[in-house]
Amino acid sequence: MNFKDKYKVRAQKEKFYRVYNKFGKYIKDIDVSDAKLLSPYAAGGVVSVAIGTVKLDNANVKNIEIATANGGANVGGVIGIFGNSSYNTANKVKNISVDNIKIETTESGNVNAGGVIGSGALTLTNATVKNIDITNKTQNGMTGGIIAIANSNHVLKDTELENVELEGKSHTAGAVGIGYGAGRVENIDIKNVDIIVASDSSNTTSPMVGSAISYQNNGNIKNVNVNKSNITYAQNGYYCTIGGLIGNSYAKVDDCQITDFTVNVGENELDNNMIGGIAGISNGSIK
Repeated sequence: MNFKDKYKVRAQKEKFYRVYNKFGKYIKDIDVSDAKLLSPYAAGGVVSVAIGTVKLDNANVKNIEIATANGGANVGGVIGIFGNSSYNTANKVKNISVDNIKIETTESGNVNAGGVIGSGALTLTNATVKNIDITNKTQNGMTGGIIAIANSNHVLKDTELENVELEGKSHTAGAVGIGYGAGRVENIDIKNVDIIVASDSSNTTSPMVGSAISYQNNGNIKNVNVNKSNITYAQNGYYCTIGGLIGNSYAKVDDCQITDFTVNVGENELDNNMIGGIAGISNGSIK
């Protein structure tokens, strides 16, 4: 399937749903490239909203540009919203290659933007993700190089992530913008991450930022390797929690490695910023 011929410049949510209805609940063996999308709602390079239990297998997605209008919702380079349950890890993504994704939001609303998935509960395995560029201008939207919001019991494993540039105002991370529930993040190699978080006084929460994950409130993080990460916090309001691996962890962290990690904090530095080589805050275990 060549996506660009039919959906070249502007896509409203009705067109995204037609893509979904054509494929049904099993999406397999597809190539999607060279699409420019403008959406007032959820948006994805392949599917806007994947309803129910959905499996995506063997997909190549590249050269996708997405812009939101009038606030937007959940935006992903591949899928905007994945599944209609917060706990359905029967949603599966495997054997995918994602390259050259650019996402930019307006300042209105709270858009959750991910290089692959906007939000969802899923199992993602054997993925190659590179050249992700996301500018999330919304005050409280989450941003992640792979997924913005990973819901309960998510699994991300056996994945390579390279060349990620993210700019956000709230929770932001190289791989997982924010992880809820007993998730598992395992065997992930991350290279060349550049994150800028520009919080201001209109934010309602203090940002959590990590080279891999901003926040994980349970579960396991194992064999996640980060090589060359730079995080800049240009603050003008709330304090920030920053970690070379994870901003705020309630998870079990095991056998992870962080090399060449740099943090830059703005001149108006607040005394209560929390910055750690592995975790800004750890309420779990690290070994």
